This record gives sequence, C-alpha cells and structure tokens, in this order.
Amino acid sequence: MLTERKTPELMLPEWDRRQLVLPPEPSGPRDGERATRLRETLVTLALGSLATSIGVVLLVALFAGMLRRPLAGWNERAITGAAPYYVPSKDCAIAAIAGVFLGVAGCYIARRCGARFSVLSISGVVLCLVHIFLFFSYVVLMEFF
Repeated sequence: MLTERKTPELMLPEWDRRQLVLPPEPSGPRDGERATRLRETLVTLALGSLATSIGVVLLVALFAGMLRRPLAGWNERAITGAAPYYVPSKDCAIAAIAGVFLGVAGCYIARRCGARFSVLSISGVVLCLVHIFLFFSYVVLMEFF
C-alpha cells in the first residue's frame, strides 16, 4: 500500500491558505443597482457601425469645408458677399439623414432583442445629428458675415 508523504515545507497552514484565496464577487447587480446591459448583436453592430462611419466621414467633410480645404464631391462652393465658403453637398445631407435612420433602427433592434441600448447606434445618431446642427449653424453664421 502506497502512502502519501506530506512534507511540512511544501504545505501551507490552513490560515495561510485562506488568505491567498479571494472571495468571489457577486456577478449580478448589488442591492439598489440596476445593471445596464451593453450587448451588441450582429445586426446592431452592422447598423451602428454604418451610422457611426457615416457620421465621422460627414464631420470630416464639414470641417474640411470650414477650413477651406474642400474634398472633391463632398463640398460645394457657396458665394455670399465678398468671401466664398464651402458647404457640404446635397449628398452629404442625404447621407446624414440615412445615418440617423440607420442608428435609430439599430437602437430599436437592440431594444427589441433585450439590450438596453446599442452604443454604436447611439453614437452614430449623435454624430449625424451633430453634423446636421453644425451644418445649419455654419451656413447661418456665414450668411450673416
């Protein structure tokens, strides 16, 4: 019969072993807290990515026009008074509206699938709405000066 020999140098006392093991933290929400679920399904990921990328490209085109470095096909020249300035083209306006609709669709699908919200879809909606707001404020500002 084989017996296992335990050497005292290799074994830790019971109190020492308990100090090395951390207690597991609860995985669910604590008392009084609500958990926000950030889940992206494949559909919300695709819609949110499209909306966000449209918003980023539109803001790049808008700022390029503001800095008088127009992007071909993205900016149009507008002349009022003595100073010409560049505004985003009508295709940019259509793309901004499409980006808003894609982002809203992603938010709606995320809500239907059980997630609270889709981060990419919300950021796409915000970027496209910021583009629309900055476009109109830039045009109004340039018309007055």
